Amino acid sequence: MQPSTIRATNIKTTLMGIRRAAADVYLFTDKLSWLKLAHQIAVKSMSAVDTLQKDIDASNDIDATLNASQSVIFFDDIVDEDVMSELEDYVLTLTQKFEDDALTLFLSEMLEKIEVKYKVLIKRIHDFNALMKNELD
Repeated sequence: MQPSTIRATNIKTTLMGIRRAAADVYLFTDKLSWLKLAHQIAVKSMSAVDTLQKDIDASNDIDATLNASQSVIFFDDIVDEDVMSELEDYVLTLTQKFEDDALTLFLSEMLEKIEVKYKVLIKRIHDFNALMKNELD
């Protein structure tokens, strides 16, 4: 295999890891309005993966494609956002209205589960960002 083919394969493999993790978050949060923030990140992540994969497939110059990609910028930016803290604050604010310990406990447990899934997504994005740093430096 040529080095450029190996690079493209490594990038695509890393992107597929992001897509799988994003799909897991997506499925867990689908149609749950209180988890909309995490759901939107999952949707944007899957879209970014799809766009970048298409761009790479159509490109003769992977470096130029990666340097010009909005998806690469999205992945670089998203790891700096504290989505889970925002989501926790949002849900806790909503639960304060109800003063129901069982509901608060349930929602806390659900937030813990989504956080586990979200951390996998962020880890995959970190892996991709590290690969891009090595590729583009």
